[in-house]
Amino acid sequence: MPIPAPRQPAARAVALALCALLCAGCGVRAERLRSPALTRFPIILPAAPGASEAVLLYVADKHLADQSGLLVTLRAASSGAQALGELTAGHAKMALASQSEVLALRDRGTAVVAVAALDQRGSDAPVLVVRLREAERDGEDIRAFLQALVRADAQVRGDPAAAAALLAQARPQLLPLRPAAARARAQARLAAEIAGAATPASGEPYGYQDPASWSSLAQAMFDRGQLHTDPTTLAPPYTDEYLPGQGI
Repeated sequence: MPIPAPRQPAARAVALALCALLCAGCGVRAERLRSPALTRFPIILPAAPGASEAVLLYVADKHLADQSGLLVTLRAASSGAQALGELTAGHAKMALASQSEVLALRDRGTAVVAVAALDQRGSDAPVLVVRLREAERDGEDIRAFLQALVRADAQVRGDPAAAAALLAQARPQLLPLRPAAARARAQARLAAEIAGAATPASGEPYGYQDPASWSSLAQAMFDRGQLHTDPTTLAPPYTDEYLPGQGI
């Protein structure tokens, strides 16, 4: 089922920009959609763009998951909360959201789990989220996608400037249109942010989720009254078992 286009004008523009980028060569893509060998794997993004999205764009734009039988597509929602809403409604296989949004959703009783972090540099990181039932039922698809994500990460780290150009094409609000010098400086900063987000934690695979980061954030939210249930009484909100080399 296709994800409905966001109603907000800004979010609509983001969705159209992503569609324009990812549907380039529509004749080829249409042929891929008809192929019984490829399984649709739609991912919903929040409207607010970030450097961590570059790896997702590489997977979709360069068809890095095709060899695993997955047709990855990206769509933008109006917010992280709506992205998770689209996920829980079954309109996407995966969503990109912050750790705090995942914790808040789980606190309301929704069964979701984060399967990869797209930036290991700070707290409340962007993470990829799936419904728990999909994690249990479609684990091989999730594992195959994350293998493609690791391949995309290597390409992004190898040429962050190219990744910045691709991301700016899909998310034009990231860069000023003019003057040219300001745009060039902003694109250079974006490339540096992308390189930082794409760098794995020391000794860990790309996508690794730090247990201490989750625990400290959950405890802080509970202490501030943002969570009603003591997070220590719940199952972990994340798993690394689908990352390459893990859980096997």
